[in-house]
Amino acid sequence: MNVGDYSAPKSSACVWNGMVYVGTDDGRIICNWLDNGTLVWEVQAETGPKGIHSSPAVHDGKVIIGVYGGRWNDTSGYTRGDLICLDAYDGSEIWSSYRSPGTANINAVGASCIIDAGRNRAYVGIEYGSGINLGAFAAIDLDSGREIYRYQTGDFIHSTPAADLERGIGVIGSNDDSVYAVDLENGSLLWSYKTGLDVKCSPAIDVERGIAVVGSFDGAVYAFDIETGARKWKHQTMEPIYSSPAIWGDEGLVYIGSYDMLLYALDINSGRIVWTFPALNPILSSPSVSSNGILVAGCHGGEVWGIDARTGVELWCYNTRGKITASPAIHDEKVLISSNDGKLYVLEQGDGDGVLDDVGFFAITGALIAAGVGVLLYQEKASKSKEG
Repeated sequence: MNVGDYSAPKSSACVWNGMVYVGTDDGRIICNWLDNGTLVWEVQAETGPKGIHSSPAVHDGKVIIGVYGGRWNDTSGYTRGDLICLDAYDGSEIWSSYRSPGTANINAVGASCIIDAGRNRAYVGIEYGSGINLGAFAAIDLDSGREIYRYQTGDFIHSTPAADLERGIGVIGSNDDSVYAVDLENGSLLWSYKTGLDVKCSPAIDVERGIAVVGSFDGAVYAFDIETGARKWKHQTMEPIYSSPAIWGDEGLVYIGSYDMLLYALDINSGRIVWTFPALNPILSSPSVSSNGILVAGCHGGEVWGIDARTGVELWCYNTRGKITASPAIHDEKVLISSNDGKLYVLEQGDGDGVLDDVGFFAITGALIAAGVGVLLYQEKASKSKEG
């Protein structure tokens, strides 16, 4: 999600085959071994000042990630955005959507893509236009990077799409204040809904209930019938919402943070507040919930919280030394999250007893990586509350 702060890491980590992939705010995509932090490869994908906003998606040995706007155009010399595909093992480029035949203009890709293996496509929000801000929900062929279609919106898109693959519906937000649902087969519009302000965060979908949930800069959380677009409920917070929702379908709960410094747990059927958690700082990061019921969330003060997803009770807190705008990734019992202090943290939750068992981090700042330091810098026992 694009939050307009080019100094804070926004790319969330992705784990595949024992390796960790993440984008950096100096324009690199890096791959480290998860078990010891050793650098596997790195690629300088963006040369402009805005870095990588997108989080990587890994599928079938390929890393697919958006480049915001610092790729060199061999024809005109201008910088541009791109969706690129790299070999997951060595980082070599497999395709560039911008250079693929049939792909129209792309000015920037600040959102992350999602993978539809059955249709052999990636879906992503893009920015384009000359003298006018336009965005689009685009479908990209996974083999070639060729654009299959795009549905145009009225302003830039910083929202990562969500998809109900069974129903064939994709949902995305736009800076034109609207939420859009499109047919995944052909990109045609199914429905749209206009909120009060920009929709920069990403929707989440409860496939079993057929409900799409999304937040808006107007401070409200909205839930829609995914097939008809009928609004099921609206919950108003006190400040804009940057955070994307996370859904725990088994419990019928949706979690979302607000700039009002509260993390909300809402009943997905009614929007009723089940509990709130005071984070003491604005929440831009999107929460993640593990299968054993631990909710993990970061906030602008640098704290990462482990919370009982049913009750809202704090289980643990870890303090990094920088703002957190990226979202946590949960892999087995590990939590991976980037901080503005230039580190990708690996937090070991262990047996879920409310105590962090181990803490480590990778250095992801440009200066350290350039000096050849891409390894796990330390490993230590962590208490219930620990500082980085």
